[in-house]
Amino acid sequence: MSDETKNPIPVMPAGWYDDPTMLGEARYWDGFGWTTSINTNGVTATAAIDPSLVGTPPMRGTEFRAQRRAAPAPRAAPVTVTQSSQRSPLGAILAAVVVIILIVAVVMVLTRDNNETPDTPDVPATTPAAPATDAPPVDAPEADTPSETVGG
Repeated sequence: MSDETKNPIPVMPAGWYDDPTMLGEARYWDGFGWTTSINTNGVTATAAIDPSLVGTPPMRGTEFRAQRRAAPAPRAAPVTVTQSSQRSPLGAILAAVVVIILIVAVVMVLTRDNNETPDTPDVPATTPAAPATDAPPVDAPEADTPSETVGG
């Protein structure tokens, strides 16, 4: 056996290259074949690859350009990505409801009449108010002096 069959020489160096399956922005080439590791917006995940593409090396010039976002090599157990996964509209619905509530609250605050007087209960007066007069006050008679009798 020759040395070439024992230690194959990589056709292209290991690294992130444009994903030939287009399931991600980049796919990791380990130097000998494509792995299941893909990268999209700096997030590493796994996605199956067509077995016929596994040994097909990347073309020169397809090195992934945003390598500062891509992980240096897949190490942790990545999350499996499937094409059939869809986002739930629940988050968008909740956000819309919150925005509508905030708009209604702002409109209510801005259209409130600030000249309103607070409601006060009707309380009857316990004593009548004294009429206003310009006459001087009358002194009350003292209790020590005898009162005058009329006609006598």
